Amino acid sequence: MSDRTPRQARVDLSADPTMSDRTPCRARVDLSADPLVYFIDDFADEDSCEHLIRQARPSLGGAEVQTRRGSAARTAIRRASSCWLAARGDEALEHLEDAICAELGAPEERTEFFHVVRYRPSTGERYAAHADAFEAGNAELERGGQRLTTALLYLSDVGAGGATVFPALGLSVAPRRGRLLVFANVADDTTVDARTVHAGEPIAGDTEKWIANKWVRERPVRARRGSMTACLYPEPPRK
Repeated sequence: MSDRTPRQARVDLSADPTMSDRTPCRARVDLSADPLVYFIDDFADEDSCEHLIRQARPSLGGAEVQTRRGSAARTAIRRASSCWLAARGDEALEHLEDAICAELGAPEERTEFFHVVRYRPSTGERYAAHADAFEAGNAELERGGQRLTTALLYLSDVGAGGATVFPALGLSVAPRRGRLLVFANVADDTTVDARTVHAGEPIAGDTEKWIANKWVRERPVRARRGSMTACLYPEPPRK
């Protein structure tokens, strides 16, 4: 198994004793070395995926995208439902968050909360080609810095369609429950890497597609669980 983690997300784990026992041990499939794109099957089990869906469902609302001012807005390029979900206080979510942070080599305070998204069948819901990283001038860059790396966890199986495609790389990744897709969002200078612009295709079958995103930022954007340190983003309420 390769031990490479996304270059931009790598941190010195030896300086953080709480991360020392989180060494990932799952095999991965490398799709691209530069830019880094890979996936790991069975990263999360069925119970964990279903639990995340159950926790997110009551809070779903119209999916939004980030504007240059750092605010969120609904646009035609994204048709879906989504919500933010904090792991603190939920043992299953905390365990899953710890596992993803270990795989990415990033402390939890440098990751955004879980962003859970549902795409419904027979409605044309999808996410057109987009970059997860922020364009120059986006107000988010002044807050927690750039979104360096994306970890996308597929929470459900989809009969047909719903793939994550990278047009510039000629890659297509099918949704599979428990599969974790990881990719770098930026070039060495932390500007948007156009090669990992990606899209979520519409579902062709009759099954909902559920995913959960984790984004790694340059700087801390929230407090470590159990810490009273102030953070940029308050925890989203759980319904």
